[in-house]
Amino acid sequence: MTAPRENGKRDVTPQSIDELRGQLRSLGYLTHGLERWFALDPWSSRTFWQELLAVAAKSGVLVAPFVAAPMMAATAVRNAPVGIAPAIVLGAGWILIALVAIIGLVVASALVMKIRPLAVIERPGLLTVASLSLSALLAGGVAFWWSGFESRASNLETLLVAGLVLALVAAGATVFAAALLSFSIHETRQIPAIARRPRSRAILLASAVILAGLVALPSLTAKPAQPLPPESVLVTPTDAKVALIAVDGLTLQLFRAHEGVRESFADARALRFPAVSSVPELWASLGTGTGRDLHAVRSIEGLRVGGEILQEVSRHEPLRALPPIARAEPLPSNVRMRHYAWELLAERGVPVVAANWWLTPSLDAGALRTRGQEEIFAAARSPEPGTRALEVDRTAMAALLESIEARRPGFATVYLPAVDIAMNRLELPAGSRPPLVLEAIESIAGLASELRNHGFEVLLIGAPGIGAEGEGVLASTIALSERDATAEDLAPTLLALFGFPASEEMPGTSLLPDGEQPRIGSFGARGGTRVRRETFDREYHEALRSLGYVQ
Repeated sequence: MTAPRENGKRDVTPQSIDELRGQLRSLGYLTHGLERWFALDPWSSRTFWQELLAVAAKSGVLVAPFVAAPMMAATAVRNAPVGIAPAIVLGAGWILIALVAIIGLVVASALVMKIRPLAVIERPGLLTVASLSLSALLAGGVAFWWSGFESRASNLETLLVAGLVLALVAAGATVFAAALLSFSIHETRQIPAIARRPRSRAILLASAVILAGLVALPSLTAKPAQPLPPESVLVTPTDAKVALIAVDGLTLQLFRAHEGVRESFADARALRFPAVSSVPELWASLGTGTGRDLHAVRSIEGLRVGGEILQEVSRHEPLRALPPIARAEPLPSNVRMRHYAWELLAERGVPVVAANWWLTPSLDAGALRTRGQEEIFAAARSPEPGTRALEVDRTAMAALLESIEARRPGFATVYLPAVDIAMNRLELPAGSRPPLVLEAIESIAGLASELRNHGFEVLLIGAPGIGAEGEGVLASTIALSERDATAEDLAPTLLALFGFPASEEMPGTSLLPDGEQPRIGSFGARGGTRVRRETFDREYHEALRSLGYVQ
């Protein structure tokens, strides 16, 4: 039996573990079945580490599913529908990671308690503080993971995640309190002399604080709202007809080495490109005239789980560290927050046709007609990768010329990737690379001649390719200023050719000889201030993989 001691604590001398549980229940400590499950035999001969790991493992088994639940809810909402197999794999992976984290937290807490093993026995309120602190750490981990998503959470997702995190806090506080109490009794062989105070008020207070943080998290992590478009733009009317050919992989050295394409242009010079990490980012920076912080195009990764690819994943996803469970999968970028210069022209009445540009859907609306890259890349079906690269260029050129015949535009543009694919992306048999590159460059010369026959002045932009050596090239049939050129100068130059001002968000300046014109503040964000990534086309994804864009 037990006898009161002078210091207010009780020695533990019951005849059985059931009697110990009964005494604790009388003090209000073991009011739940799971707490009775935690009660350790204080007079057993098992070692310190055996008892500690047993308590930690029990805590992990009970709390880990509550950690995985809000993560599964957020992932399911963002990637709906999620198949059964990926859901099981995701859930198992998160539970495993949470189990390891919880065992570590409980073990660390017990080792801290060992400095003063009687602290929990002497001050029952400390048990509540310790258990709520452990629960708050887990809730903070989930919140940190949740903050890693690119797009803002929907109301449904916020409601589900907040509710499940609150369940985690309540369940974790109960489980951790039972675990730490049981371990403390086992180590000190004493039980509290003071009855336990209700923890519901403390749990509600902690839950309210965490709930407020979760509700505010989407706003805190969201990117600042982009400025709205101006109400009006003053322009100088012009009858210009301009075409832009963008060639990936074409360097100044290659340009000068091929007489046919060189003779198509009156002027050619080196062109400096900004340091970027992906092809879409490179050409988005050139076409929009803005930096990555504004156009928001960058390399992204999905997660291949259970045979499916999840596109919406957190930047802080821990499963990336477990390749047997989930594997990072490079995906084509598919969001752009700023207009290409020619889209700005089309919105203001200039007829525009465009083909094969990154992050541009097929569209025929108002003054703008585009043929999207997904459509053009998927149309190339040759079994030989080198031939397939040439097919992409041919399809893009044909789409551009067809649109020109149908729409008689003031501006036309096409993106051609075959040179870069043949030079830098495909592993080709010895001797097969030069003929492919030569054929691609000769077709560019033919396109330039065709555009001239349609009355266009032509600009040619060549980039050396990501990680490739050589200088970029800017060639033109238009007289441009003699100064050095950068890729950021293209958008202001195109706008100036049609009498439009550049924006203050564009760091480049016009290359036209008549100098810089007054600027406006901003043309605003593309499609409003919230642009969510659209689901990528799997056929397009496989086409990119076959051409060396996705490893």
